Amino acid sequence: TFRKALRHKSKAVRDETVKGLAQMMKHNPRVDNVVQDLVNQAATEEDAAIKVSLLEGLIAVTADKPTGKRISKPLLGKLLNTSGDLMSHKHDDVRYAGATLFGSCLIFLDDNELESR
Repeated sequence: TFRKALRHKSKAVRDETVKGLAQMMKHNPRVDNVVQDLVNQAATEEDAAIKVSLLEGLIAVTADKPTGKRISKPLLGKLLNTSGDLMSHKHDDVRYAGATLFGSCLIFLDDNELESR
């Protein structure tokens, strides 16, 4: 499965998994379950390289506008909170991925939601 492959020790496997996940999610009308699982794993993962791959999976989902629009507002808030927290992580790659995810989620907020952030 995609979630398991994102935790593979090989970066090449994880990178291909991110690409496949992005394609699969484009055709899946319900994205919340997968996104919820990925954000939970990213928040708790201790290995920085695996954490980055999990975040890249989330970035791939949110970077596709039609797919990202299907993420529920409460889950979008969780993505923003988690990615915001990761911007102070000790590893540069995790901080960068967290910031990228944060930015890719902002497009789905309306003006009132942006002002409250």
